[in-house]
Amino acid sequence: MKHLHIILYADPRTPKLRLDEVASYLESKCLAFTTEVREEFFQYWLGQLDSPYRDHIIDSIAHRLARSKIRNSNGRNPISDPLASEVDFERRKISDHYVTAFGNSYDAPKFLGICGELLGEHERSGAFAHIIFTNQILSYWHAPEREYRACTIISGGLSIISTTGIVERPTLASNAKPVLDQNENWLTYNDLRLTEIIKGYALQAAVAHLTGKPFCDDPGCRLFNSKTQNEILFSQMKSPYDLCPRHASFLHAFQRGGAEA
Repeated sequence: MKHLHIILYADPRTPKLRLDEVASYLESKCLAFTTEVREEFFQYWLGQLDSPYRDHIIDSIAHRLARSKIRNSNGRNPISDPLASEVDFERRKISDHYVTAFGNSYDAPKFLGICGELLGEHERSGAFAHIIFTNQILSYWHAPEREYRACTIISGGLSIISTTGIVERPTLASNAKPVLDQNENWLTYNDLRLTEIIKGYALQAAVAHLTGKPFCDDPGCRLFNSKTQNEILFSQMKSPYDLCPRHASFLHAFQRGGAEA
């Protein structure tokens, strides 16, 4: 039987997210999955380094994060040195989880690159899937429309799921504003349903790691690439089934030792 060890990195700024439940869900979907819940990504991997080298790396990461911040959502951001105050903010945010870090948007490929360089060599093989959870907004440059667009998930050997993006990306697509109070048909920033929603996104990341194809065309499947709030709530909570037959069969085949994407 094949195995995939899935490592979930907590986001202390998303207190409603219960990663122990997400881990249990992943293991229930495939006997070949094992899981591990770790502290916040930067805290964990920086904690593996010796000082003063660690301090040097923190300074470098803070500078690169400040440079990756999107300043103009409707135009390609010029490459320029960030202000000292911006670098200091990123440095404090890395070291102190109580520093408010809501509302900034970062270039997704650059953010992913910064995280990827911290991964230990011994955990870079295909036997490991790393999933980072963050409340930061991550965005891709959309060339046809010449604008940055928020994303919910970046999939691969290292995946990042934006809890804020789950609320804002579908909202932006429907030209409406997020709401603060929980609603049956709408997700909010502190939504009690977030853990249940995240289970499907974490499974998307795991399947993407195995196949390179994170999404499904079936609106009732947990792997469906939802574009609206209603689609998210249906695929993740209201569908009469958890996975479509194709993806259920794929995970069953994987745990038996062979599966095709």
